[in-house]
Amino acid sequence: GGLATIEEPESFLPVESESELRPRAKIFIALAGPAAGFLLAGGLIGALYACRFGFEIQWGRPIGIIPVLGSLWDKNAALAYLVFDLLFINIFWGAMNLLPVYPLDGGQVARELFSLGNPRAGLEKSLLLSTVTGAVVAVLVLTQLGFPEGILPALMFGLLAIASYRALTQVRAMGAGGAGYYGPEADDDDWWKK
Repeated sequence: GGLATIEEPESFLPVESESELRPRAKIFIALAGPAAGFLLAGGLIGALYACRFGFEIQWGRPIGIIPVLGSLWDKNAALAYLVFDLLFINIFWGAMNLLPVYPLDGGQVARELFSLGNPRAGLEKSLLLSTVTGAVVAVLVLTQLGFPEGILPALMFGLLAIASYRALTQVRAMGAGGAGYYGPEADDDDWWKK
């Protein structure tokens, strides 16, 4: 449940105008978390190869990616479990976090990208994408993992899909005649609380 923010992004993000700053900064911040996890996983994979431990990632059921650590299991099972968990968390959860489901990082990136030209239409498009993606992932997780392993992730993505749908109906209910969530008094980061 963490949220990464930055006070003065203009110090390290080259932008041509202030209106360009906010979306680019939000996208950069949202992608920084998964990127850090992927870098950590890459460093760990490099260390495994440097220590001459066999390593590969296979696609399989029930968890999607499976790090195969070869001889490390034979030499030190505790270390192998630690490495397996680090790789699984940093690769699998990093990839899941990039799905365009709000409030995950991928959902925030989608919202910013869709909102570049028209904030209100972009917000609606990103919420629609979030609703559909969340529902599809919930069904896929439940059908692929089965019961009971798939219940918690399916519930999580199902609830995120429902929350996105509710937010979408609220945005549409505001109608073109109202100020909507992007009116003069609105705070862009608090649209989902309303």
